[in-house]
Amino acid sequence: MPALLCTNGKERFATMTSTNATRYFRQLRSAGVVWLLLAMPLAAATARIYVTNHAGRTIAIVDTATNKVVHEIKDIEVPEAVDFSPDGKRVYISNGADDVLTVLDRKTGKLIKKVPLSGHANDLAATQDGKMVLVCIGQVPGGLDVID
Repeated sequence: MPALLCTNGKERFATMTSTNATRYFRQLRSAGVVWLLLAMPLAAATARIYVTNHAGRTIAIVDTATNKVVHEIKDIEVPEAVDFSPDGKRVYISNGADDVLTVLDRKTGKLIKKVPLSGHANDLAATQDGKMVLVCIGQVPGGLDVID
């Protein structure tokens, strides 16, 4: 299921993997609650779902009002997780192939920086105050990278 990760009053963003997206939409359809997705844009001026393609190099950005891919972030090999700064200005993406955290400007899509990680990331979260990004390292022995 998607996790609603950010809202700045005007826009809402959620993330999910392509596998989870397929499963989630099937569950919604079979449960008869597809109307919830259609109502999401009413709660915010714009709603977007970021769907990571673990088997590839892209992240699809889906407009929930039209259910269409409106943009694609390319050249992120094995994108594992996505999160947003609390103000919605930055996108944080864990890059599984290169063990880096990619930071993008959400509006322009321009690269802000790449931060090396201590291992293969499997999840991440920006703190509520936006001062840090916490990255879970999934390879043995495991760990947590704290990025400010």
